[in-house]
Amino acid sequence: MTDRDRSGRFGPGVSGNKRGRPKKEIVRRETMIDFDLAILDVANRLVPLDSSGSPDTMTLFDYNALALMTGKAANRLAAKASIEIVLGAAARCDNRRRHEMKEEHRAYINELRRKGELNQYLEEHGLER
Repeated sequence: MTDRDRSGRFGPGVSGNKRGRPKKEIVRRETMIDFDLAILDVANRLVPLDSSGSPDTMTLFDYNALALMTGKAANRLAAKASIEIVLGAAARCDNRRRHEMKEEHRAYINELRRKGELNQYLEEHGLER
């Protein structure tokens, strides 16, 4: 049995997809890293420069900074808050990366120490113990 009419169209409220519409995937943000990356993703979205249909775009962050600096921000408080939120997220990401690099370096030095190659490494790079 088919749910189509004579012209091959489905009737009202009937679809050809027996399984239904696929569920929309929900992205869960559970850590500060997740939230910071989401903030930075939004800040880097491209927005049109004007509503005239011009193809020119800039990032949302740049748009807010430009509007604030030129005095053309419709809501100066919101533009300023947006910039502060993005700068905070960027600073936290930088700090995390710096911490990760320190840990990687510490692990590398410990590996050299374990192999007995630390003194040679220090001499080659003109470093003192």
